[in-house]
Amino acid sequence: METLDSQIRATPAKPVALPFYYGWVNLLVAALAMVGTLPGRTQGLGLITEPLLLDLKIDRVMFARINLWATLIGALFCLGVGRLIDRFGSRTVLTVVTIALAVVVLLMSGAKSVAVMAVMITLSRGLGQSALSVVSITIVGKWFVRRLNLAMAVYTVVLSVGFMLAFPLIGAMVVRDGWRTAWWTIGLALLFGLAPLSLLLVRRSPESCSLQPDIEPSKVDVAPSATSGFTLWQALLTPA
Repeated sequence: METLDSQIRATPAKPVALPFYYGWVNLLVAALAMVGTLPGRTQGLGLITEPLLLDLKIDRVMFARINLWATLIGALFCLGVGRLIDRFGSRTVLTVVTIALAVVVLLMSGAKSVAVMAVMITLSRGLGQSALSVVSITIVGKWFVRRLNLAMAVYTVVLSVGFMLAFPLIGAMVVRDGWRTAWWTIGLALLFGLAPLSLLLVRRSPESCSLQPDIEPSKVDVAPSATSGFTLWQALLTPA
């Protein structure tokens, strides 16, 4: 009886039956997450550059240097994200990164000194343009294999529409209410919008939901030992 009970507890609960593949839900949240990288992207920062320079009395050369180092240092945040996803799952990593980016954006909206602003821009680059982008794209790859081309096409269209809506809305808010209010609004949207969606809807993989993976039927029962891959350095040495 104890063995039977332990087996029941170990079996993942099946989700409520849906008329479509649950990977599309994950894809939608992933696309929204990519739109959420806006405050850490050059286009997003470009919306507030002029009022920010006037507000903090920063000359353009200094801001260019801050942006350069923020971009270079922020790129390092890409490293290790994949390992974290494999260990803790897409839902946990996406939620944590989103909350961290939201906090940075909220703090940035209240920054009064150049030094604090430089740190906040660096962190927004690292958490937004780098880490959150990696998590977003990885979610699609975790759920789609056979239909990956279609999934990436849908993903691209959804995030493009999201950016097309976000840029004019945020730009208008910057002009009307100031860059600090606009950044505060983005931080709240990340914290109370994207983060809860990530926690509630995103799942690690089809297998974690007791669903068949999106691969060719003949490959479903292939033993794990038959799957090969590359280490980081082996991948870097390939012609790709």
